[in-house]
Amino acid sequence: MAVTGGTTWLFTRDTEGDEKGAQSNAESDGNETGGSIDENGTAPEASRVDVENESQPAAADPEPEPEGPETNESAINESAPDTTPTAEDVTLSDTELVIESNMATVTGTATNEGDEPVTIDLEVQFLEGDEQLGRPALGGTTGLQPGDSWEFTISARGSELSGATDYEIAKNVQTRS
Repeated sequence: MAVTGGTTWLFTRDTEGDEKGAQSNAESDGNETGGSIDENGTAPEASRVDVENESQPAAADPEPEPEGPETNESAINESAPDTTPTAEDVTLSDTELVIESNMATVTGTATNEGDEPVTIDLEVQFLEGDEQLGRPALGGTTGLQPGDSWEFTISARGSELSGATDYEIAKNVQTRS
């Protein structure tokens, strides 16, 4: 069906496949609205029959819905595991505080439990009770392979450190660049 101006044309095919056209009207459509337009140029509302006449048959081979995993980027980002190493990928064990004169030292072992090589930065804060003593001491290593361990020794000097009774270790873990 084609609409040109205010006239509606119906196209049909005969048994030989030739296309024929005829102007639509109330009698040929089998409905009351046909192709009439009032004096204001407004077409009457479509009847249910008009709507049925306008419906098109479904496509013979519609595009199949994709199957399998979603390809939407947000769905991919949500379902893909985050493999960025975190502090939880590195375990610390056998840590010990040693005080000698004006120096405090923490020793221990850091093990890469993750799946990628990492760079580890450790920050040791020496404590006396709940009080922090001096500045934190820093130590680190790069390229620690998965499953490998690093035996560390991190020391700080200062007269106030001779009173250290405890320590806290903060870990910063990054992928090897």
